[in-house]
Amino acid sequence: MNIEQAVAEIRNVEEVPGLPMAWRWSPMSRFLFSLAMDADGGWAYQMNSLDVHDEGLSRAVLEFARQHRLGRGPGARPLTIATGFSYGTYRFDSVAAASPPVHGYHHGRNEALNEVVSAVFPAYQCEFRGDESLEQAPLHRPWQRMRPCPLPPGRG
Repeated sequence: MNIEQAVAEIRNVEEVPGLPMAWRWSPMSRFLFSLAMDADGGWAYQMNSLDVHDEGLSRAVLEFARQHRLGRGPGARPLTIATGFSYGTYRFDSVAAASPPVHGYHHGRNEALNEVVSAVFPAYQCEFRGDESLEQAPLHRPWQRMRPCPLPPGRG
């Protein structure tokens, strides 16, 4: 699977400034999707936003996911989490990844791309047990939380 070529075929795609091998696109006015490819070109991490997009948060999540190789490979758990994440005034302590059979981001449009993408999102470690099955993971659906909210000043 040539991830870079598949992404280049997406309408309105552009490079993410300051993040190598990363692109973003908007399939419609309220959505912004960002995807970063691993250095070896064999896997990618995608974070989606709705209405509000924090470029810095998105870049930090994609970099963290890439560094930790979250959810990578066909043997990955349905939901994977890596702790130690932080960014700005957000209180997230982790980044989580949903595997391709769970997220289905490119299902019906590009099955080959879907199979090499982890859906990633900022999270709290306490949201996960860590042993969610493939059957339980879609019921959880935390990756659909696309509106992360920073704490107001003075509330940290």
